[in-house]
Amino acid sequence: MIDNYPWYIHNNYRYRYSPVETCQYDLVDSDSNTTVRTYGETNTLSCNLAYDLCAADRDAANGGVIVSEERYFCAEHVSDDYVNNDDTVFDPSDDTVMSDDQMDRIEDYLAVTTDLQAYNDAVARKLGTCTVWKLRGNANGCTYSMKVNGENHPDAQGLVCSAPAQADIIGCNVGTEKENVGCILKNAVLNGHCI
Repeated sequence: MIDNYPWYIHNNYRYRYSPVETCQYDLVDSDSNTTVRTYGETNTLSCNLAYDLCAADRDAANGGVIVSEERYFCAEHVSDDYVNNDDTVFDPSDDTVMSDDQMDRIEDYLAVTTDLQAYNDAVARKLGTCTVWKLRGNANGCTYSMKVNGENHPDAQGLVCSAPAQADIIGCNVGTEKENVGCILKNAVLNGHCI
């Protein structure tokens, strides 16, 4: 729940997940920016059911590749009033552009680094602009949070942090609070923010 509304978070993106409202989700092929299949066409399914059906097919289609290499993704279909007729232009929301060398370094780092090691690397200032902060009296019960360039990450409000329930928002409730924030750090590394 975020602001008293149900959302599903996957790969740092938020999807409406209401059991009451209706949604239409599309399974999208990122190689061609085309819709492969539609779930809840003309808004006939609840948001959570439409998303669950799309997500199951997305995971099967991607066949277990790492998140940064997912070819297929789910997207909520919006009104045709917002249609973009120029399908040659696609502006991804994450404007981090990575070189082949940087992607290789990221892949090598993630292949051998545990969540706890990522935490320790951030404490030792080995992750560039990615740092870990010890919190006191956090409203969400977090002991640690992470920042990129001094700004809360992955969300500006600092909602995603080391407490189990908060780390679980992005699938990082993996153990101790140090491991949880290490997982959050590894997601930032994966998206090119730290290495």
